[in-house]
Amino acid sequence: MRQLDVIGSGPDTVVLSGLCARCPYSAGGCCVAPPRYDLSDVARVVAHGGRDWLLAQLAAKRIRQAEGGYWLTLARPKRPLGEGGPREAACVFLTSSGCSIAHEQKPATCNYYVCDAAVAEDAAQAPTRREAHERLVQFFVTLDAKLHEQVTNHWGDAFAFDAPHLDWLAEQYREQVAAFRGI
Repeated sequence: MRQLDVIGSGPDTVVLSGLCARCPYSAGGCCVAPPRYDLSDVARVVAHGGRDWLLAQLAAKRIRQAEGGYWLTLARPKRPLGEGGPREAACVFLTSSGCSIAHEQKPATCNYYVCDAAVAEDAAQAPTRREAHERLVQFFVTLDAKLHEQVTNHWGDAFAFDAPHLDWLAEQYREQVAAFRGI
């Protein structure tokens, strides 16, 4: 792997950095503060066949519905993240060998975010990586707003993270992604 590798494109983009394995900030890296699953993340997971996986994680409380919100949060149990290290809270899916879930199951931010130190390590590619990052951020912000509006208009307060609602959400996601070919 080069310093930064980009795999795929559009909402399924994955950016990998060799620096993550030796994070200068924490033994848990970014996973000490994992992002939430916004509606677009939930819809993307379900659209990739992960509905039953997501429902199982909700049932096991590894992923939880945010109180009063249309998003989900990742559990962050405290445990030693490095050999002999202190107990730290980090994403429930973080293991000693990295993330234990597939890219299709992660919040999109987990797939495309890399810190400034990782970008600086591959300075020649920094502007390209930051531009791609900003396009993805804008895409997901816009998509989340559209999905939130659709959920509110269609379901109102009756929306739940259950199979029928998740299937409906994934269909809305597919339609929105098909309309957004510019990322």
